[in-house]
Amino acid sequence: MEYLSPKDGGLLQTFRSLHQSPITPRRIRSELLLVAVFGFAVVLLLVFCSRALAAPIPVVRVMVEREKESILIQGFDLVVAQAETQKKLGRQAGRASIAVRCSLGGKISLHIEPRREVKVEGAIHVASLGGFIRVGQNQYRDDLYIYSFNGDCIVVNHVDLEKYVAGLLSSEMSPKWNLQTLMAQAVAARTYAIYQMRTSGSLSYKGLKPPFDLESTVKDQVYEGAHREQYKTIRAVQQTRGQVLMFEEKPIKAFYHSTCGGTTETPERVWGARYPYMSSVECGFCNRSPRFNWTFSVATNELEKRLSQARLLKGRLSSIRVAERNRLGRAAKIEVRGSEGTTTMSAIRLRDLLGTSQLRSTDFVSVNHAGKVVFVGHGSGHGVGMCQWGARVMGDKGKTHAQILKHYYPQAQLKNLY
Repeated sequence: MEYLSPKDGGLLQTFRSLHQSPITPRRIRSELLLVAVFGFAVVLLLVFCSRALAAPIPVVRVMVEREKESILIQGFDLVVAQAETQKKLGRQAGRASIAVRCSLGGKISLHIEPRREVKVEGAIHVASLGGFIRVGQNQYRDDLYIYSFNGDCIVVNHVDLEKYVAGLLSSEMSPKWNLQTLMAQAVAARTYAIYQMRTSGSLSYKGLKPPFDLESTVKDQVYEGAHREQYKTIRAVQQTRGQVLMFEEKPIKAFYHSTCGGTTETPERVWGARYPYMSSVECGFCNRSPRFNWTFSVATNELEKRLSQARLLKGRLSSIRVAERNRLGRAAKIEVRGSEGTTTMSAIRLRDLLGTSQLRSTDFVSVNHAGKVVFVGHGSGHGVGMCQWGARVMGDKGKTHAQILKHYYPQAQLKNLY
């Protein structure tokens, strides 16, 4: 059916003449070119639409400060509002700083200007028109929420998950390492964060439901903010955008550690918790780690003091030794012999007591000397999941990030979540 007006007759006649013209090689080439251009345009349109319809990047809530009655927030062009209603409380233009004080009952008082104090109940939202907000020595992207949580000021960064991973990557792993290893670390960190985001509602902090998904310390993942982002770590995040490790269509709790010492551990042996997708695997790549072998000594009187404070020592300390080991030879139970009796504790508890950066793993022996106890050990960290030094060597040997992840998480599948 023709919908051309009479004045379009010339155009219609031209179309008819082309349609009725004889088929020639030149005409065939022209029509093939038109088909190719049309097909390319359709592909571009489909790609654009698929990206537009893709799941949005999640926002993760990371606790970046805690256990303080007052907090100083700094930045440029700070805007403060009530978190629940987004009612604007004030704004400081230019270089700004806001002093926040928290008290029991969820109450917050803040000085938005030097002589202006505002008191509110419930959380407050701080945003910067300049893009970054500083708390202490660290600066953060996106938004900060401050809660008076059991009388303490809890500062929570609500940040795009990809930006969060880019900010933590160089704190958890050297940005000088090969790109494939950094990509494997990015996937593990993203997966761990998503797992925590999906389970945070069942957790408690000081007996209350926490307003955050993760902490910014070794308890979860070390996150020091945007100033830790580097070009290579940003590349690793961009090239793995949305990739996570899945088991039975759910993100796994992707544990990782520094140096396994030859064989990775299972969560069941370390914490008594079973994760069906986490198994012990032979590593054999991490002997280049400076933490593969280590020695730590502590004065007997200092060890005695710490054990006494934890109520794990009866009388004066006589000796301390490994009383039981697991299948991999790691210390499981520790016997503490005192002048008034003997107590037993887990090796994990002893690590927490002495500091995990000192007593680097549970793969150790202890030697009692005059005036001190010497621990001679092997590996660093809890030993569960990906061995970071092992991953580095695998990457140096040409393995891809997918191959590295498959080695340390053999039951998991690498998939795109968004």
